[in-house]
Amino acid sequence: MLERGGYATAQASDGKCGLSEIERSAAAVAVLDIIMPDHEGIETIALVKERFPNVKILAISGGGAIGAETYLTMARGMGADATLAKPFRADVLLPLIAELLQRAREPHQVAAPARP
Repeated sequence: MLERGGYATAQASDGKCGLSEIERSAAAVAVLDIIMPDHEGIETIALVKERFPNVKILAISGGGAIGAETYLTMARGMGADATLAKPFRADVLLPLIAELLQRAREPHQVAAPARP
């Protein structure tokens, strides 16, 4: 869907490889499945936020033993910038990716110190 939508993509088979790919490609957005081997999604979200704080994260899940919404709520709690339950359509995914990329490009505002 992303490639047909005009986006350059890189793929990784698990969270550990995903972290390496984010570093190698200087990705602005990472789409992370929650259920995956070798650094599952929740753990990978925490590691991406720690190592690459400017990367926006879209967490996706089709559920599993506890259901997609429970996993996606946990993902938001760990710092995912957006979530999607599988299956989803391109007309939902592509605008969300565009929004995350726009947010990634926005200059980071630094709070001014409070005046006494």
